[in-house]
Amino acid sequence: MAEEKSTFKTYLHAIAFRALKATIKGAIFYILYLVLWLFLSPLVMKVPDVAQSIQVFVVVYVALMVIGELVAGTIFHYFFILTNSDFKVILTTMSLI
Repeated sequence: MAEEKSTFKTYLHAIAFRALKATIKGAIFYILYLVLWLFLSPLVMKVPDVAQSIQVFVVVYVALMVIGELVAGTIFHYFFILTNSDFKVILTTMSLI
């Protein structure tokens, strides 16, 4: 019985640490986006649809990053890494067209 509690406690601690790490990474990336947005605002005035494209990229990228951190240590972690990489490649390719 004592082993089950320590295993559950260890598992709960690991999940809490992953959630905290994912939240911090997501917040740092979003703050970086807000600072960068100050420099990109003149570009948004000249190109009408670039603001929406950048916002969609940031939302999807942060969501995939947070989910990837939450499932770290499982097989799903590799799925979200691949999805994140594919998303960046596809978005870059589409922006060149």
